Amino acid sequence: MLKVKNQFQRLDTHEKAFNAVKKALVSPPVLAPFDPKRETRLETDASRLNGLGFALLQKHGDVWKLVLAGSRFLSDPESSYAMIELEAIAIKYGIDKCHLYLAGMPHFTVICDHRPLIPIMNNYSLLQVENAKLQKIKATLQSHYVFTVEWRKGKDHSIADCLSRAPVDDPDENDEFAEINSITLATICATVTEHDDKNEIPDPIIEKIRQVALNDPDYQALVKAIEDDFVNIEQARPFVRQFKAIRNELAIEGGLVLYGPRLVVPKSERKDVLEKLHASHQGMSKTKSRARSALYWPGINHEIEEMVSKCERCQERLPSHPKETIRPDPMPKRPFESVSADLFTLGGKHFLVYVDRMSGYPKIAQWRDDPSSSQVAYEIRQFFVDLGVPKRFRSDGGMQFAAASFRKFLERWGVEWVPSTPHFPSGNGHAECNVKLLKNLLAKMQTPEIRNEEFQEALLELRNTPRNDGLSPNAIIFGNNLRSRVPAHHTSFDSKWQTAAEELDKKFAIHRKKIHDHYNSTARDLKPLRVGDKVRVQDHATKRWDKIGDIIGVGEN
Repeated sequence: MLKVKNQFQRLDTHEKAFNAVKKALVSPPVLAPFDPKRETRLETDASRLNGLGFALLQKHGDVWKLVLAGSRFLSDPESSYAMIELEAIAIKYGIDKCHLYLAGMPHFTVICDHRPLIPIMNNYSLLQVENAKLQKIKATLQSHYVFTVEWRKGKDHSIADCLSRAPVDDPDENDEFAEINSITLATICATVTEHDDKNEIPDPIIEKIRQVALNDPDYQALVKAIEDDFVNIEQARPFVRQFKAIRNELAIEGGLVLYGPRLVVPKSERKDVLEKLHASHQGMSKTKSRARSALYWPGINHEIEEMVSKCERCQERLPSHPKETIRPDPMPKRPFESVSADLFTLGGKHFLVYVDRMSGYPKIAQWRDDPSSSQVAYEIRQFFVDLGVPKRFRSDGGMQFAAASFRKFLERWGVEWVPSTPHFPSGNGHAECNVKLLKNLLAKMQTPEIRNEEFQEALLELRNTPRNDGLSPNAIIFGNNLRSRVPAHHTSFDSKWQTAAEELDKKFAIHRKKIHDHYNSTARDLKPLRVGDKVRVQDHATKRWDKIGDIIGVGEN
């Protein structure tokens, strides 16, 4: 009838068919009263151009009969939401409208035709859900209902699809953030459970807690307060007053107090329950999540935090700290004001790299055998004489640099030694980068020897090579590149090129900030330590936090 080539005519035959469909939809073969013992499913769907629809059905033999259906238009903000968000809102809308039926159900199924939503609702934890809307919907529904979401092809999802395409109700402000009365849910749940109590096998664990609760005066006072609707709560026992904020969400079932679906545990059983909660030795977040699914008492989160933080086996096997944000050294004002140094070996020979932190100008020394601290001090003293004495000397904590004689040598020359953090090579990254550069250069020589002509020429060209900022180490130290075997016209030494290089230097400062920002985007600073704090120390080899110590001093590196 809707095709363009057909003339639209509504005849008596069509009117009779329409009335027959309406009659069939409201007749007993289709509609059925709700039975909490029957298999239940909720079909939901969202249409971006129209609205939301749902249909609650129960299985009667081989036939699924309709219990309740509804639909509404989208609000103005919802019309701009992503499709996955609309499908989640449709699920929440349907469950909220049917909450008097679904609240006490041990389990029910939700059917939708949006496949990406299935793992989010069924498998992901709240921390894994990055979308704030989906996270809030998932948290709200999981705290009150037990259900599984299943996917169905759109062509087989006709009821909810039809309702979403032709909604009838306007959006209500309560539809988006409907708050479920937990005492109603608990009452419904208890009512449904009581139908099956006679045929259920008693749970020994629950029976034990029930017996403890019956003999606990504080717990019985709480039961009595719930039965009396918390009249004169200000005069009640301190134990009862702890529940004042949630008094409207408490219910009683078989002598036990329920906070929604969570069992309120008597005081004497809490220590044992905490140990059982932590039997899997999961972290604070996971242990709290497990507790929120079944148990409650005032202060349970704090007690879980205290228990996990005191668990020796958990503390020993904590993961390593993430990297911290960059803490760059102050930029030197002149060449060789701050330097870096490091030792490395290649081809059985030992080398020392000494680099200016401002210009990147490298110096190198060589020994046949592993040098002593006095030998290293001698070479560095020659560098001081040729290039000037720095204010700061950065290196790792190797035995040559950490030796008392070497440290006294630096003190005599008025140089501050700044060692990098142990087991953290990035702390001495400036020297490490130059070690990599010179080690690579030596490895490419026919003979890894710093005194041969081939290496000396390579080192000169290295010092003449511009960095990312357009300036070479020689240009920074001497004002221009030094003449080498590479042909260079005399105009290349003109001062105007130095001015252009300084402009590039300003651009490099911006580039350097971007590098720091990129690094810091995946890093975070740890809580600062204070003298006297007790800390755990991680073993570098085993990664176990099996040593405990006291902070006796605080440095910057």
